[in-house]
Amino acid sequence: MVFMELIETIMFISLIVISLCALISFLLIHRYFVIIYRIKKRSKLFLETATLNNRYNSIFHSLPENPYASYTCNSLQTFRNNNNTASIIKFLCGYVREQEHAWHEMHSKLNENILNMKKYNNELNELNKTHAGSSYIDIKGRFPLSKTKYAKYEEKLTTKSLPKPPVTKITIICEISYTSPKGQNHYSKLHNIDLNTILLKLKNIKEHEQSIEYQRVLMSNSKRYDILKRDNFMCKICGRTASDGARLEVDHIIPVSKGGKTVDKNLQTLCRECNQGKKAKT
Repeated sequence: MVFMELIETIMFISLIVISLCALISFLLIHRYFVIIYRIKKRSKLFLETATLNNRYNSIFHSLPENPYASYTCNSLQTFRNNNNTASIIKFLCGYVREQEHAWHEMHSKLNENILNMKKYNNELNELNKTHAGSSYIDIKGRFPLSKTKYAKYEEKLTTKSLPKPPVTKITIICEISYTSPKGQNHYSKLHNIDLNTILLKLKNIKEHEQSIEYQRVLMSNSKRYDILKRDNFMCKICGRTASDGARLEVDHIIPVSKGGKTVDKNLQTLCRECNQGKKAKT
C-alpha cells in the first residue's frame, strides 16, 4: 500500500515537472517568436535592408554562371593533341564568335552586376553602421533581453533576408571528348575557362585579322583561281584575256594598305598593265 502511494507520488511529481518544463519551453518559444516578430516589424536595420534588397533585386541581371560547350574529336590523336588550355581557348573563341553579340551583351551585364554589387555592399555597410542596434529599446519592451542577445537576433534575421549574390564571374565549362567507332572506349576532359579570357583572346584575333599581313596571307592560290573564274578569266578594265597575251592578276579594289579586305567583293581580275596603272593612281 505504501509502495503504491510512493509510486503515485512520484508520478504526480513527474507530471508536475513535465508540465512545468513544457510551460517554460512554451514561454521561451513564445518569447522568442514575439521578439522575432517585433524585429521584423520595428527594426530599422531589418526594414531598411529589406527595402535595399528589393531595389537591387530589380537591378541585378540573371546570368548563367557556367555555360556549357562541347568539342567532339574524330580521332583519339585529335583528342590528345587538343586536350590542352590553348586549344580549348581557340575552340571557344570560334564558339563565342558565332553569337558574339549575345556574349558581349552578357559580358556587359556581368560588368553591371559587378559594379552594382559593390554599390550594394557599400550601402549595406552604411545601413549597419547607422541602424544596427538602434531599435533595441523599442523592441525590448518588457522582455529581459540583453543588447548583445538582441544584436545577435537582429543580425541573424537581417543576414537571412539578404538576396542571393548575383553572378559576377562567368566560367565556360568546355568538355572535349572522343568515343571510339564501336563505342568501347570513351575519353573526356572538362576545361574551365573564364569568359574574360575568351573575349580578350577573341579581340586579339580580330585585331590580327585586320592587319595587312593577315589579309595578304588570305590571298591563296585557291582564292586567286576562284576570282579569276568568277570574272571569266578577263580583265575587268580592258577586257583582255590570256589568249590576248594578257597576264592576269587578282587585285584588291581597296588596297590592303588602306584597310581593304581579302574578300570576294573587294577582289577583281586585272591584267598586269591595268593593275600597274591603277596602282600608280592609288
